[in-house]
Amino acid sequence: GMQRAGFPAPPPIALCEDPAVNDYPFYVMEYREGVIIADRIPEGYADTPERRQAIGRALIETLVQLHAIDYEAVGLGDFGRPEGYLERQVRRWSEQWARSETRPLPAIDELIRRLRASMPVSPKPTIVHGDYRLGNMMLDREDPGRVVAVLDWEMATLGDPLTDVGYTLGYWGQVGDSEEYLAARAASAVTAQPGFHTRQELIAMYARLSGRDVSAIEWYEIFAAYKLAVIVEGIHARYLKGETVGEGFEGMGKRAEMLVEEALAMADRAADPRLRGVA
Repeated sequence: GMQRAGFPAPPPIALCEDPAVNDYPFYVMEYREGVIIADRIPEGYADTPERRQAIGRALIETLVQLHAIDYEAVGLGDFGRPEGYLERQVRRWSEQWARSETRPLPAIDELIRRLRASMPVSPKPTIVHGDYRLGNMMLDREDPGRVVAVLDWEMATLGDPLTDVGYTLGYWGQVGDSEEYLAARAASAVTAQPGFHTRQELIAMYARLSGRDVSAIEWYEIFAAYKLAVIVEGIHARYLKGETVGEGFEGMGKRAEMLVEEALAMADRAADPRLRGVA
């Protein structure tokens, strides 16, 4: 359906639900060629301010395009229950935290309380990618401003488009971010280099191109940090049980705490007094 709408989503070719083949169900997608910027920019790629600006523009233009798709028309009308989406999301992730919590963390309870107390009214629902960020985009080898494919659709549903915006901002570092801010997050140091847009500029671009009200965007940024903290705590819990083996997992518990602290610090600075916990 997405291809019919002219969107750069590689069409799935086949779904295999037999766990004997690969331990898990999986699907095969059409092959695409391009550059994925994970934790560094390949040598000689996007090495001018113009090209870096083109990446930020492509990120937002493609998201606006996704959120503009008429999901009924492309046959995705029964793809999710958009009513009460935010409320359900905050609840689901808090249940997920309760399941994987490895130590009491009063800060997360406070964060959940504030998110609940300040829930914005969602715009009209759209297709939501659910894991939309620079690292899930494949860019053209010659032209960093052209998106060849958007990857990793496992979390896609119908819901509040601003959750995608808040989430992608959480992975977008900018010049002047503290070491702690970058360390708590994933691959955001890449964009914390001169020439890239600031988060504020990305928000303004999304507002301009989509026509949506972004005045409550702080809530969505804090919600994204909360969601990431829960995911990281889940990895930490599995690591402690000995279910996750390998390098780099021993710092996950600390990272979950940093994310929660970072989210609360953002809430403390928020314009909405309910997010600051004073209303």
